[in-house]
Amino acid sequence: MKKNIKVLFVCSGNICRSPMAEIIFNNMLKKGRKKGIISKSAGIDAAVNMPMSDYSSAALKQCGEVTPRKIIYATQMTKQMIKEYDHIVCMTKSHKYQIDPKGFWPHVFTVDAIDVADPWGESIDSYISVCKHLQESIKKLYFKLCRN
Repeated sequence: MKKNIKVLFVCSGNICRSPMAEIIFNNMLKKGRKKGIISKSAGIDAAVNMPMSDYSSAALKQCGEVTPRKIIYATQMTKQMIKEYDHIVCMTKSHKYQIDPKGFWPHVFTVDAIDVADPWGESIDSYISVCKHLQESIKKLYFKLCRN
């Protein structure tokens, strides 16, 4: 029996970028009818149990993404997750370095060569810009993981 591929999106607080990435990726999986891939999100310094920000939800809708009925609550990144997930996709080089300072884990990488800016405390336009950046970057990741 084939095991599921597990993808973890990581940012700082797990209330803006990484939950948006999780939703965008899951929407692509659903649209492409891809089975056997599971994605979640977590934060390096998560605001544990805080829901995804309202602006993140609004930006996703503005960018044409379907948001889940179930609210995503912030989860803390743990060392166990490094072993548990097949791909750990970081929003910035700094997040990657905090998880894997010696470059030991090849499955820990950034979603894009350009860091995904943290929109926290910014205008809705910043969240929309981040959402569009994530859509483009995650599309590349999706095709890389779902070639078959």
